[in-house]
Amino acid sequence: MEIPEHFTEMSIRLSEVLNNIGAGQKTVLERRETFLWREHMMMISFQLLGKKIFEIFHFGSQSEGTTTPGL
Repeated sequence: MEIPEHFTEMSIRLSEVLNNIGAGQKTVLERRETFLWREHMMMISFQLLGKKIFEIFHFGSQSEGTTTPGL
């Protein structure tokens, strides 16, 4: 099954719009990486303070990188 040309054009335009508003693939990956680092740093901090915490997780659109800045 061949994808109609207008779907390809619409996909490219949507990608451009998402990049322009700060919700493109690069931004999503950067946000995910940032929150993974935050989890690691918090866990190390708690361990240094003698807290018995085994894992720390951040949930939600910020950590998933799916939030749109300003909204």
